[in-house]
Amino acid sequence: MNTIMEGKQTQSRATSILGEMGYSILEENKKISKIEIDIITNHREKDRIIFWEVKKVNRKNYRNGYFPFSRQQWKRYVRASQIGSRYLFPQKKILIGLVILDQNNEVIFIEPEFYYFP
Repeated sequence: MNTIMEGKQTQSRATSILGEMGYSILEENKKISKIEIDIITNHREKDRIIFWEVKKVNRKNYRNGYFPFSRQQWKRYVRASQIGSRYLFPQKKILIGLVILDQNNEVIFIEPEFYYFP
């Protein structure tokens, strides 16, 4: 299977998981100022928007300390959330979420209020 198809399957799985958790999918692969947001959701019970990054990793590498979300990516997502709160979702709180799935598309990590600590 090629990388593009694998990425689409991983994102599709993440979308399903988020839906089961009570999130409404607003958009997928949305570009905001040259930054692609994998999934944008709204929680049914909470008035907030979440910009999700979806990552697929080898479970063994993850356990050994590999973390797939870089500081630069974090900064791009912060910038996108600032632009999004100003133009796309005014008066809504925008959070950055992270979904990490393993090679079998099983959940390793889901955090709707992810903060990057370098």
